[in-house]
Amino acid sequence: MEAGRARSPTLELIVNALLAHLTDDIRADLRSEDPATAIELYFGPIGFQPLRGARVARGQCATDGYYDSQIDPNRPWIIYADDVHETRVRFTILHELGHHLLVTVAADLLDVIDVLGAASGGAIHTEEAICHRFAGKLLVPDSLLTETIANDRVKPEHVVAVHEKAAASWEAVAVRVAEVMPMAGAVVLLRDGETVAFCASSPRLGSAWWPRDSRLDSNGPLARGLRLRQTARPEQYRFGLGYARAMFCDTLPVHA
Repeated sequence: MEAGRARSPTLELIVNALLAHLTDDIRADLRSEDPATAIELYFGPIGFQPLRGARVARGQCATDGYYDSQIDPNRPWIIYADDVHETRVRFTILHELGHHLLVTVAADLLDVIDVLGAASGGAIHTEEAICHRFAGKLLVPDSLLTETIANDRVKPEHVVAVHEKAAASWEAVAVRVAEVMPMAGAVVLLRDGETVAFCASSPRLGSAWWPRDSRLDSNGPLARGLRLRQTARPEQYRFGLGYARAMFCDTLPVHA
C-alpha cells in the first residue's frame, strides 16, 4: 500500500497491506502451531514472556499483553497473560505480532496510520484497531466467512460454524462475523440470562455497541436465549442505555 495513492486510507486497506507481508504458509502456521514458536521461526529473534494478568486497555481495544522494543534493543519482547484460554493467548500474541511488523517490515504503513489517525481518534488508537483486526483476520480469514455465510442472512448457526472451523475465541469470531453483516446488527454473546458477556456491532450499526455486563430486558428473547431457540423476536438493543433501539434477534443455545 502506498501513501501516495489517490484512494484515502482505511483500516481495511491498511490491515490487508499488513497481511500481505505473510505468505499462506506463515498464516497457516500462525493459526495451527504454537504462535510463539511460529513467530520466532519466521520473524525472530523475539522474546516471549508469559505474565499472569498482563492486561492492557487502550481505548476500545483491550488486549492481554503488550509489545516492548525498549527492554533490549537487539530483541523485542511480547508480554502476554497466560491465565486465559489458549485461543485468547493466540489472539493476543498475533495482535502484538502486528505491532512488531509495523516497526520492522511494514514500517512504511506508519505514515498512513498517522494520516488515518488524525481523522479518527489518534494514531495510537488507530494502530491498536489495526492490530486487533489483523489478528482477527488471521484467525478468521475472509475465505472462511465467505465459505460459511456466502450471501445468506447472518444467523447464530453461522457463528457456531465459524467457531468450529477457526482457531479463535467466541469473541474474535463474533467480531469477524459482525464485520461482514451488511445491515445494522450485532452478534451478542451471553453467559447468563441477565447480562451481556460480549457484543460485536456491525459497521452499519456504528459505534453503538452494547457494553459488557449491561443488563438485558428480563422479558426479552435474549434473556431466554440460553434456554430457547428463537427466530425474529423483537428485542431492545442497548436495553436501559442511551441510543437504545428496537431490533429483531435470533438466538441459539450453545452451552460451550
